[in-house]
Amino acid sequence: MLITKADIKDKAEIYGMWKKYFAFDDAGYTDYYFINDYKAEENYVLKIDDEVISCLQVKEHQMVVGTDVIDYVFIAGVATKEKYRRQGYMSKLLIGVCKQLDNKLILIQGYNPKIYYPFGFETVYRQKTVIVKPKVTDDKDYTFFNEFNAKEMLKLYQQFTKSYDGYKMRDLKYYLRKAELNKTMNWQSLTLYYQDTAVAYIIYYIEKGKVTIEELIYSDKKAAKIIVGYIDSKYSEIKVKLMENEDCLDDIVVAKVGDFETLIRAKEPAVLMTINELIGSGKELYFNEYE
Repeated sequence: MLITKADIKDKAEIYGMWKKYFAFDDAGYTDYYFINDYKAEENYVLKIDDEVISCLQVKEHQMVVGTDVIDYVFIAGVATKEKYRRQGYMSKLLIGVCKQLDNKLILIQGYNPKIYYPFGFETVYRQKTVIVKPKVTDDKDYTFFNEFNAKEMLKLYQQFTKSYDGYKMRDLKYYLRKAELNKTMNWQSLTLYYQDTAVAYIIYYIEKGKVTIEELIYSDKKAAKIIVGYIDSKYSEIKVKLMENEDCLDDIVVAKVGDFETLIRAKEPAVLMTINELIGSGKELYFNEYE
């Protein structure tokens, strides 16, 4: 049994595992990643007789906490081949990788969070999904544009996150890549302007006549409701993903349909950071990065 960073020849096998086991959450992302972003050194594998049994991906990022910029790593793409499951292989891989990442803050995407608690993870970020029934506005001071404007979206994000902590550092390169990825996944964007100033944007996709808004960034609650209301008449259902305590759409929410959790490794002594210390300023945490 060998735990190591992936090498060039492992790429096809890891790709096959992602296509098979993450098909429910793919929409073209896997192909885009393996063509444009894949780096062998960011992927770890557990092998037996040179066969990849388990794999996971580790990416380095930065988040803002109070007045500080903190390095962190994000673990995703956690998978084990079906015939090797429930035999402890993923546990060995995860423990081995975490030891190599000692003294680093680690986030992990948790579809099933309880799996990761024994490894020193605990839930910090929670995301909710709500169904909304918005009111459509005909205010002529507001205009809508479907073009993906990276500069305006970055400016809005930087304004929006001033009210939060724990958010990922983004730059223009991030949004230019996002524009390419949206095309690949057939996702769409919409930006709302008030008297020529961008005040909100959404990134969303349409499936079977229903809309799911993956990201909603806004300057104020009114702008948030107006941009969501713009697409109301065209589709039978609108779902919006928000942070757990985000209340910008509370008066138009008709149902809460799910939760999603991201975990942080904050119990290990090497991290020297409690959850309260991570929160820093006392602002709510905002995190919408899952790669």
